[in-house]
Amino acid sequence: PRTRGPDRAPARPGPRRDGAAGVPARRPGVKGGSSLYRGVTFCISRGKWVAQVRTKGKKHDLGGYKDEEMAAKAYDKAVIKLRGIPTATNFQPKEYAEEMR
Repeated sequence: PRTRGPDRAPARPGPRRDGAAGVPARRPGVKGGSSLYRGVTFCISRGKWVAQVRTKGKKHDLGGYKDEEMAAKAYDKAVIKLRGIPTATNFQPKEYAEEMR
């Protein structure tokens, strides 16, 4: 099959970007272990949503969660601790202000 040239299908969109006010960019369905949230994937072997943060080339596993949203919140808390604010999060950082003190 032809991979280059004008007859080629349009390229897939680039990396996921946050929408307004830190709300995750929504995609039309979950497939291949991907999530609607940054830093979250579904692990079929564990049967759970897994939150992970990468920093300085190292992957930090934040654990498995029953709920995708819980995993996204765990990611947010970890990324705020590691990188500070402002940083790209799934939800508004002010949601965690009380817990992060």
